[in-house]
Amino acid sequence: MVYWATLPRTWELEDVQAVLNVIITTLGGVTIYVFTRSCWLISGRLAAKGNAVPVTSLLSVNTPGEAIDALNLLRSHVLRHWRILVQCIMVIALSLLTVLSGPIAKYSTQMTLVTIQTEVNGNLALGHNSMADSQVVWNLTQESLDYAEFPTDQLLDYLPDTTTPWIYRPEEWNNTWSMACDATESTPVDLTLTENCTSFESKFAPSLPQIFPQAYFGEEFFYNFGDYYVNNTYIQDLLVIMYGANYSDFEESTGTWRTISLSIGALHVHGIPKNDSDWTMCRFGEGEVERASYTRIDCRVKRDRGTFGNAFFGAYPDTWETGIIPSSFVANFFPQFKQEAIEDMEISPLTPRRLQRFYQVYVISKDTQGKLPVRRPMSVNVVAVQLSTVFIAVVALLTLFNCLAGATYGLSLLYKREALASVPQSKLDWLLQSITSNNPLVRNGAYALPVAMTSPGRQAEEGRRVSAETKRARFEGAVYDARWAEHSQPSPDFTTLTPGFPPKMGETRYPAPFYPLGPS
Repeated sequence: MVYWATLPRTWELEDVQAVLNVIITTLGGVTIYVFTRSCWLISGRLAAKGNAVPVTSLLSVNTPGEAIDALNLLRSHVLRHWRILVQCIMVIALSLLTVLSGPIAKYSTQMTLVTIQTEVNGNLALGHNSMADSQVVWNLTQESLDYAEFPTDQLLDYLPDTTTPWIYRPEEWNNTWSMACDATESTPVDLTLTENCTSFESKFAPSLPQIFPQAYFGEEFFYNFGDYYVNNTYIQDLLVIMYGANYSDFEESTGTWRTISLSIGALHVHGIPKNDSDWTMCRFGEGEVERASYTRIDCRVKRDRGTFGNAFFGAYPDTWETGIIPSSFVANFFPQFKQEAIEDMEISPLTPRRLQRFYQVYVISKDTQGKLPVRRPMSVNVVAVQLSTVFIAVVALLTLFNCLAGATYGLSLLYKREALASVPQSKLDWLLQSITSNNPLVRNGAYALPVAMTSPGRQAEEGRRVSAETKRARFEGAVYDARWAEHSQPSPDFTTLTPGFPPKMGETRYPAPFYPLGPS
């Protein structure tokens, strides 16, 4: 499992990835330098003290090319020289790290949402009776409530700016109206239309008490509908929205009801005979319909907290124009309903939750028509960059190693500069050593790097190419000793050496043969 650390939200993803590219490339190069110098320092200290050390232990591998050359030379013998092997692995791995810095930076970062609390613009609810068809406002408000995961068990007294990605936190709200609803999910019903088209109740009378009892028992009852017909005799699909309410607990001081028992129902009918008349219910013929189903919510809306006081700031479900409510529902849901009917698709049911959510949306949209801007502290989702903790751990370990190993290397050079300066370290040091050791003017005062010399006849016999085995034998058999001049011995013929690894030498040993290289 990958864990992520969140960076300051002012940092941009592109900037973070660019910085990571630089960090990866720089860290890779520095680690190669420090690691190879640390490996050299292990034997360099011994050589500086006058001990004889194998030349293989002084080799510094700095580039992938040098690593390939060393592996190609030693081949299976590389397992005997763990220091060279480790250097080769590290150099190749860290070089690949720098080459792949772009993809590493990309997959080590990601965008995320972080919730913070900040001041949010919004509008306080004021009492309004109704609202005309306003699809854009309704859609934006519903998207905002859905994104915030605002619960459907209350009405809003305040609507945050719908362009702000706010999140619902119960402790940040003190809405005055609660809404507890019982839901009736989609239920099939046998529906037969009567000849009596004087009212909605009479036309749908046989089944209406089951579909929507509030039509008969509510103090208020309103409905609205929309349909899609394919010809003058057949209505393919019909959507009816019904609203009914009863009021109780009247408050004299504010002139409002504290409790509203309301029901909202959605009836979907498929396959209805159509009359020539377009006058309300007479539009529909009589007889059985092909199929019908309904959903309904029965809610108790109650003002729980405090009173409105002299000024009314809060949701106002006790509207004087309740007939607009079912009309608004039809205006909101019918476009999708009709499109699905035209395409002969399965009609999406208006679930109880969709009915309850839109009632919230309608009331707060209606009550914020008169803009009363207010800023409130609220939880908001903001975009931030996250960095992989695995990446952080690897960078921290490499940085720690560089600090410790670099400090050790630096202190060694500081306190033993003269002694360590005489021990070849880089390719340039070995090249200068070779040049000096073969200079006739300083040959007796310097220490010659042994060079295999063969006679012209032998070159003709063996060819100019020296075998890899011979090169390997020369390399493994060479020993660096800063005191070799005190015990001058002739340089051996490397072409006759076996490729065996010489015995480990902590100090100069005699008469065991060794192949000295180094300055006095």
